[in-house]
Amino acid sequence: MVGQLHLQVGAAVEGRVPRAYIAPFDVRLPKASEADEQIDTVVQPDVLIVCDRKKLDERGMRGAPDWVAEVLSPTTAVTIHS
Repeated sequence: MVGQLHLQVGAAVEGRVPRAYIAPFDVRLPKASEADEQIDTVVQPDVLIVCDRKKLDERGMRGAPDWVAEVLSPTTAVTIHS
């Protein structure tokens, strides 16, 4: 399911500035001007789009993506709604 979503999103942005990524891809979310080595919030959305390529580096990205999607499995959905 995640792979199919990534293919569709990737095709939609192909040839444009935005780029689609698929997990595992680290998104580091700093608090204000927190230094990279101090960031303790790191997430890996299933599929994401990044428009600002300056946020990208060898470790993934720093800052919030422009678009994210999480695919819930039936087990996860049951847990959330219990």
